[in-house]
Amino acid sequence: MTFALDHDHLARTARVLLRHDLALRAEATPEAPDTGGSSATTAVGLEALAGRVRRVGDDAHALADALDGFLAEAARADGRVGLALDLLGAGALR
Repeated sequence: MTFALDHDHLARTARVLLRHDLALRAEATPEAPDTGGSSATTAVGLEALAGRVRRVGDDAHALADALDGFLAEAARADGRVGLALDLLGAGALR
């Protein structure tokens, strides 16, 4: 059995994920609007939203790292039947 992997396409996918991570982090701290008496409530809501955005960014970064690990192991084991076992052994798949 042979696996045909487009390593360049997968590497581009990892780079796209990292760009999304950086973009999300850059937008994670929006400026609080002046809402008068409800500004404290707005600030709490914005902080909660910023926390969620940071978590999504962290997940995108972790996914990009996992894809990099997958690519490294897949390139090393390209074309072998035991690719899935090699990836599991390397911790690239969890």
